[in-house]
Amino acid sequence: MRMSSDAARELYPVVKPPTWSYFRDGFENASPVRSPAWRRVGLWAVDRLSGRLGDQWLRQTWEKNGRLPGGMALAIGHQAAYFELIELALWVEILCDCEGFADLLRSLKRDPREEVIPHLRLEFEVGALAAAAGYGVRFERPIADSTKTSDITIDLNKDESLLVEARVILQDDRAKAINRFTDRAFPGIQHICTEYDVECNGDLTEVLDDPELAELLENLKTHARLVVLWRVVIRVGVGGGGVGRQGRSSAGRWSSGRSSI
Repeated sequence: MRMSSDAARELYPVVKPPTWSYFRDGFENASPVRSPAWRRVGLWAVDRLSGRLGDQWLRQTWEKNGRLPGGMALAIGHQAAYFELIELALWVEILCDCEGFADLLRSLKRDPREEVIPHLRLEFEVGALAAAAGYGVRFERPIADSTKTSDITIDLNKDESLLVEARVILQDDRAKAINRFTDRAFPGIQHICTEYDVECNGDLTEVLDDPELAELLENLKTHARLVVLWRVVIRVGVGGGGVGRQGRSSAGRWSSGRSSI
C-alpha cells in the first residue's frame, strides 16, 4: 500500500530554516555513537562560522535560495556534509588575515548561490593549502599591465609569485535535482537514526517521488526496530533492491533499486 503525497508531507515535514543554535544543539546532543572529539570539532566550526558570517546568515541564505550551500544543513548527521562544514571553518580561520580575504567573505555572505559557492570553495581550498605550505596568499589582486585580476596570488618568494585562475565544472541538472531531493529526504532519515540510535551513511543517487520516499522511510523505520533487537545488518527489498541498517557503533550501508543511502 502506498501513502499519498499529503500523508507523506505530514509524517516527514520540511525542516524549518536552521539556525546556529540548531547546529549547536545537534552536536551537543548527538547520538552516543559520535565521539566527544566529533562533537567538539563540530561546535568549534559552528562558533567560528557564526562569528564570521553573522547570526542571521543561515536564515537569510535559506530564505533567499531555499537551501544552505554545500549540504551544510545535513552536517549534524551526514558525514560528507559534516566534513564540508569543518573544511569551510578551517579555511576561513587560516585565511582570515590574507590580503583580499574580505572580498571572498563578502561574496559568501551576500551571494551563496549554487553557482557561486563551488568557485569560492576552490579559492579557499587552494589558498589554504598554499598558506599551510608557508607561502603568502592574496585574493582578487590586480595583474600588472592588465585590466584583469588573479583569483589567487601565491607569493613564492619576494620576487616571484604564482597567479592562479580558479575554474569549476558546475553540476548538471540531474545532480542538482538529486541534491535538492537529498535536502528534502534526509531529515526523515536522520530522525529515524536518532530515534533508534543507529548509524547510516552513503548517497542518494536518484530522485524519489513522495509516495516512494514515504515507503522507503517506513521500511527503514521498521527494520531499525529489528536492528535494535538483533544488532545485525538487515537488508530489505525496496523498489527491487535492498536496504541495510546497522546498529550503534558500526555504520551500515543502504541501497535500493532507486537510491543508495
